[in-house]
Amino acid sequence: MKIRSTILLVTFACTALAQKTTNQIIADSSFGWFKICNFKGAKTPRTLGNRIFSIAQLSICDSFANWMQASYLPKGTLGDVRKVIKQIHMKTGWK
Repeated sequence: MKIRSTILLVTFACTALAQKTTNQIIADSSFGWFKICNFKGAKTPRTLGNRIFSIAQLSICDSFANWMQASYLPKGTLGDVRKVIKQIHMKTGWK
């Protein structure tokens, strides 16, 4: 009888520990993207400082963002895509 009750107690204890916590449930949830963007690519080249970026170079960012949203589903948070081009400061470099 003692062996059966011990096995039963251990089984219930293992089952209770096997339950996911609230943080684990949120981390495993798929919320998706905040906004689905369909970037069309750059239309004109841009000049920043003394550098000129071609249409092809600028379109790589758009292609990468479109690919990320099409192939990746963020888990535990809302995904967001932002395009940022940093300004060049001539004396200090990138900032």
